[in-house]
Amino acid sequence: MLTLTPSFFANNYIGNILISCYNTSTIWLIFMEDFMFDLNTYYADRNAEIDADYQTTLQTVREIHRQTQHPNPSPKDSLFHTLTSFVLNAAQYEARLRPAYFQTRSFDELLHENHHVRDEIHPDNYETSFANPAYAVQQFGEKFGAIWSYFFSTLCARYRRAAAQHQRFRMVACHRVLIHTFQYVDANSEIDPPELIAHVTRLERESQVSHIVDSIIQRHDPQYRYLLDIVEQADLDDPRYLFRYHNYISDYEIRIAHFLARYSPDKIRQLSEQIVKAYLAGFEQNQKDIQKKSTVSIFYPIGYERIIRPLLQRFRDVGLEPVLSETTSKVLNKQYQYDHKFDLALFLDEAFVQSRIADHQAAVEQCKSLLTQLSGHVVFTNFGEVSFSPVQKKEALQLSSEQLGLYQQFQQQSAKIQLKYVPRTETSFTIISFPSPEIGEHFNAIFDEMFEINMLNTDHYEKIQQQIIDVLDQADRVHVKGKAPNETDIYIKLHPLKDRSRQTNFLNCGADVNIPVGEVFTSPQLNGTNGVLHYEEVHLRGLRFENLRLTLKDGFVDTYSCSNFDDPAEGRNYIEKNLLFPHKTLPLGEFAIGTNTQAYVMAKKYNIIHLLPILIIEKMGPHFALGDTCFMMQEDQSVINRLDHKEVIARENEKSALRTTDPNQAYTFCHTDMTLPFESIGVIAAVTPQGERIDILRDGRFVLPGTEVLNAPLEAL
Repeated sequence: MLTLTPSFFANNYIGNILISCYNTSTIWLIFMEDFMFDLNTYYADRNAEIDADYQTTLQTVREIHRQTQHPNPSPKDSLFHTLTSFVLNAAQYEARLRPAYFQTRSFDELLHENHHVRDEIHPDNYETSFANPAYAVQQFGEKFGAIWSYFFSTLCARYRRAAAQHQRFRMVACHRVLIHTFQYVDANSEIDPPELIAHVTRLERESQVSHIVDSIIQRHDPQYRYLLDIVEQADLDDPRYLFRYHNYISDYEIRIAHFLARYSPDKIRQLSEQIVKAYLAGFEQNQKDIQKKSTVSIFYPIGYERIIRPLLQRFRDVGLEPVLSETTSKVLNKQYQYDHKFDLALFLDEAFVQSRIADHQAAVEQCKSLLTQLSGHVVFTNFGEVSFSPVQKKEALQLSSEQLGLYQQFQQQSAKIQLKYVPRTETSFTIISFPSPEIGEHFNAIFDEMFEINMLNTDHYEKIQQQIIDVLDQADRVHVKGKAPNETDIYIKLHPLKDRSRQTNFLNCGADVNIPVGEVFTSPQLNGTNGVLHYEEVHLRGLRFENLRLTLKDGFVDTYSCSNFDDPAEGRNYIEKNLLFPHKTLPLGEFAIGTNTQAYVMAKKYNIIHLLPILIIEKMGPHFALGDTCFMMQEDQSVINRLDHKEVIARENEKSALRTTDPNQAYTFCHTDMTLPFESIGVIAAVTPQGERIDILRDGRFVLPGTEVLNAPLEAL
């Protein structure tokens, strides 16, 4: 089961969309603008306090810009001239962001500005951008290159975000760092690396309480209506509303908004009802009292506004006030993200960890009234992005072994603070996914089929799945063996059942926390879980792994390899950084059998298995999750299956059991699902204590009596 851990056009096509953009009176739209949540007004008092300093420091930035303008600049002057140019342009952009801004500019003008403010990380420019650590090292050498790349990329990202939100009180902080860093290097012919690092990481070491408080308010306060007003007040027939988010807007956000503008309102209404029903079912399934809560947070991709708008009302109808916590859009440059994944290596030490934990505690305490009212999350994701295999750059910053330990410490302490006010024992979630237009020419058809899959009857599947559970509960282990060329061969140890009339190892998973329907899952016993997991190709955390092979010994990853690189050592390093991080090993937290053959047939029909998210893939065969169990931090709360009324007793393993004796070692704070599709399965068999084998799947087909109906969609292949 996918779980949420505490830590998500071609020009002529754009032209077609714009045909109806200007039918509405501009005067009326400007009038409507007055009713939108205005960030400039919201932050007016805080901005007024620093206005004089803002103007003074901005003037100094202008002077640095002039001072570093040369026909043949040094690397230092080139970096500061480029950086000050960015800051000055972004400051001008912030000044232009006033009421009616989005109604007095054409779609093309807004699109150009949205892209221009990200020029430094655009793939076309990235090879010669100071944001690229390889280029920075080329210009400044190995001693300083990564430091300057961090400085440039971080300052641009901070300033762009602050400018878009009218946070001039944060923009001025960036001015100061830029100015002080320039003054230091300009006054010293010999630069001391630790002193330079102290300058460029200054903002990281300052108190973050106000930042964290602002973030919590933006995500959890119903009175913070910036995103809500975009969804509920903006004219969705005018695609210029997309730029109000200030996220990068690609052709795909434009196309999905255009597609949904013509989608059946009845289907959208049915979808919103299905999501709310599933969300409430998650509380019922896990015996949690939703009456204690008053809000629900929603995460969604930009372009989904026509789906989100009726969903807001459906939640209000059941007594939950929705808050729009986060939006997503296409990542402009994944290599840039990957290159800066471990930038905290510059400042991660014991003092930083203790300071940041204290800040987190103080901020959460200030906002506890908001957090304690949160019932959980509804998360929309999309799929279909082109596969990404990053370039491993030696110039990029890396964490030391000591820093890995500090990172784990920080991760654990932060999660505990958050979970004190948003406990998993009181909250739930629902995740649902649809294709992005990036999936290709069959996008419309795939979206329609995915809609039908997301609406599948949960009762029908749960009855079939119950028959699988009844057999699995006779076993003390499960054998999963791949079908050539897949080399998986593993035994999963199950917990002993003391009373099979009242206890079960497997949760019968309908469409509640995960949509679509279709799996039974358990938390395996670690001791006795041994064997090999092999994936010819799998996509995890947005990255592609080729021939991923994991050997498990007593439930923990023992050895591992992949063929992404010619050098096996580089492949192991890739796994350590992108699958195991920040741990040296991970336990097997979940074993499940997916039953959604309709989703599998859809994926085969359009040849998109490699593009599907784990939310869907995990319903298409057996899957294994590395990390925590699905019952993390709620192991002591009873879970009862809906049909047979048996208690699911497999809620912990030997690692999570440490919560009572050594809580710092009990959790990994990650949960990564990996699925073997039906075509890769030779056999899944329940093995009883007496050694009897009862096959559930054989050669990619369900063979257990009572489950054959699941094979019906497969006949179309």
